[in-house]
Amino acid sequence: MTPILVQKVKNGLQTKIIGRPLHFFHELTSTNDIAKELAKKGAKDGTVIVAGTQTRGRGRLSREWISPKGGLWFSIILRPKANPREAPKLTLMTAVAVAKTMNKLFDLEVEIKWPNDVLVKGKKVCGILTETSTKGDSLNFAVVGVGVNVNFSLHDFPANLRGSSTTLKEELKREIDREALLRSLLEETEHYYNKFTQGKFNT
Repeated sequence: MTPILVQKVKNGLQTKIIGRPLHFFHELTSTNDIAKELAKKGAKDGTVIVAGTQTRGRGRLSREWISPKGGLWFSIILRPKANPREAPKLTLMTAVAVAKTMNKLFDLEVEIKWPNDVLVKGKKVCGILTETSTKGDSLNFAVVGVGVNVNFSLHDFPANLRGSSTTLKEELKREIDREALLRSLLEETEHYYNKFTQGKFNT
């Protein structure tokens, strides 16, 4: 599987914050883990970490997240001036961005299963994990991890997940341009992040 080409993602990227900078790694334990390390060292608002595959990807409640090659596995470092109680909105904001992107690009009927799953035809195609660091009554930073099942087969899932999960390739019967998809996801996320920072994103 060809790795994500960072320059191809950046070409035409219409964002001011998110994806600037963007780092790609062929293999990581978890993009959230690396993003948190970078955030603690001062990585700026909007920094994105992308992995070709994750060896210890995780979802909500520390559940294992299967991350084979061909998916989109990335985390975004966000530094909004917000109360920690507002952090759950970042998860929903990202889910809305994912759903809108899939609807626009692929005309898919997408639904959001609260709090952190995006479904196509009732099956999970994307999961989101937000982790935060607080300082007193303010949010120091948030890391929003996004896992999108893109160009791989259902057979790449463990047998117990095949009935509840799907991939874009499975639904559309073709390979997806992952760079173009990531670029669109980052742009849509920035749109909603701007609303969030302006206090205009309401659940």
